[in-house]
Amino acid sequence: MISVVQSALFNIWLRQRIESGSYEQLLTGDVVKKTETGGMFIVENHALENKRFANGEIVYTGPIYGFKMKSAMSTAGEIEAALLKQFNLTLEDFRRFRSPGSRRQAILKLTDLYITEVDDGLCFTFTLPSGAYATTVLREFTREL
Repeated sequence: MISVVQSALFNIWLRQRIESGSYEQLLTGDVVKKTETGGMFIVENHALENKRFANGEIVYTGPIYGFKMKSAMSTAGEIEAALLKQFNLTLEDFRRFRSPGSRRQAILKLTDLYITEVDDGLCFTFTLPSGAYATTVLREFTREL
């Protein structure tokens, strides 16, 4: 049940990021992941890191809240903390459930997407990292503009 709460909080956080217009940009304090090595660091100056972000060298991550989760700082950290506060939660609340938390990539780039026509529709073939859902990807193809 705790993983359901964590996933729901992540989804709310991501929806807020999209709705605020900050989905396609870095924020100061974002926890980012290097796409080649997986190394993570906190963005101190988003203007300096934007080129690497635009080139796909780094991607910002979202919170899978837990007592050991690496928290974002500055602007990004305030947003993450406000979401927990909205639900009267703290990171320490996850300790009793032994849920350390983690970070999840917020932007997913499908590098091996193949769409083929079949007798009764389309066939989508792609690979996803752990924690990503095919239903979410497919929803993006069926959503009205």
